[in-house]
Amino acid sequence: MSAPVDTVQLAVAVEKPTSPRLTDLFGMDAARQFGESLSLDLKDYKGGKIRWSDIDPGCLFYGPPGTGKTTVARAIAAHCQVGFIATSYAAWTKGESSTDTISQIKETFEVARKNAPCIVFIDEIDSFPRRGYGAHNAAVFTLLTNALLTEVGSSRGVVVIAACNDISNLDPALMRSGRLDQAIEVPLPSPNDLAGIVRYCLGADAHRCSDIDRLALLCVGKSGADIAKMVRKARRIARARKMPLSDEHLELAITEELLKLSPAQRRVIAVHEAGHAAIAYRQKPDSEIVVSLASAAAARSIDHDGALKSREEIEAEMIVLLAGRAAEEVLLGQVTGGAGGTENSDLARASRMALEGIARRGMSAQGHLFWYAPNGAPGLVETTCGVEADAWLGEAYQAAVAQVRHHAVFVAMIAYALIERGALQGSEFAHIDRTMEKVAETHSKADMLAALNFPHTEPVGIQ
Repeated sequence: MSAPVDTVQLAVAVEKPTSPRLTDLFGMDAARQFGESLSLDLKDYKGGKIRWSDIDPGCLFYGPPGTGKTTVARAIAAHCQVGFIATSYAAWTKGESSTDTISQIKETFEVARKNAPCIVFIDEIDSFPRRGYGAHNAAVFTLLTNALLTEVGSSRGVVVIAACNDISNLDPALMRSGRLDQAIEVPLPSPNDLAGIVRYCLGADAHRCSDIDRLALLCVGKSGADIAKMVRKARRIARARKMPLSDEHLELAITEELLKLSPAQRRVIAVHEAGHAAIAYRQKPDSEIVVSLASAAAARSIDHDGALKSREEIEAEMIVLLAGRAAEEVLLGQVTGGAGGTENSDLARASRMALEGIARRGMSAQGHLFWYAPNGAPGLVETTCGVEADAWLGEAYQAAVAQVRHHAVFVAMIAYALIERGALQGSEFAHIDRTMEKVAETHSKADMLAALNFPHTEPVGIQ
């Protein structure tokens, strides 16, 4: 919601948001801290205690689609009680020529300056190509990027907040000191944040649902936008049944796609996700692991960038990513294509890790110490490093298969529990582990697997 604000009468719209509030947001701690700090600085600036040069000129929010980058930018404007201009690369390029685009960029910042203090929010800023990388119409894009660089960080009274999905696509000059010099991740919600997001989306209907904490776990891996969509769907189901919204409607909305699958298909998914979760738990029993039939297994790490990871640590993460496919092979005797497909699939992420280590982290066993920019020459990277990357993948997959075979009963018990409960987290894995050890005192591995409906004949020790 936004209240009217006095503004210069140009084509650019200026809002003064009143909601959402920063306290309404979950899983965005770093972005919230930036907003709270900016609010204090703006108060001191208005009170004459500091100069404008003492205020951070801008920041960059990055993360997967739908995580709330626009929402938190709007909440910061509401918290700071300042004008807010929301724009994007697409909005600026609606004209017929680059001259029109440059005029749009200049007009946006001119309006912001005349309504200072003001926040300019630029969505999809990674659509501006990096200069010097041979893109089609590179000269034109260079002009556009230069026009943006001229404005960002140099407009008194204007704070720029930009957003993108992939930070590696940005022109480095945009992120130099004095421009968007703070990069703040807006990640997918953690398991602990999901319930708060569900409650916020439910609003006044939250009191009608008594099982939100459990239902929220079914949303692991989903974005805030995904959860909002599910809540809308739950309300639609309730209206169709002419009933007040309840836990039942919310669960139906969350599990709608899963309910379309046959029991055999659900079993495959349970085994796949159990493979991820079991090996992740064996590697780091104290890590935050949640697995859901309705979403992918989630294990979070502090080192998002990867600069401090060794070759062995990268391989360990690759093994977890490939353990789902390995579990299908070991427990079901065949694999599906579930590990591949999209750019965020298990195979895609493992492949990127291998190429990253070889082509950008200096970990090539062949002695290559070259470094390639992410978008510099992908074909050349794959040609030069593809064979070695495939070898990394092959080694990691064989290790995943060996570990799943070794922990086959643990994987099978997780899959069985997942089918029964829909979602598992933290302490439940430890409970399953203790139960397995107790049962193993009187039963063989083959007997345990057979009881779980996973016949297994290989004489591998149980651990």
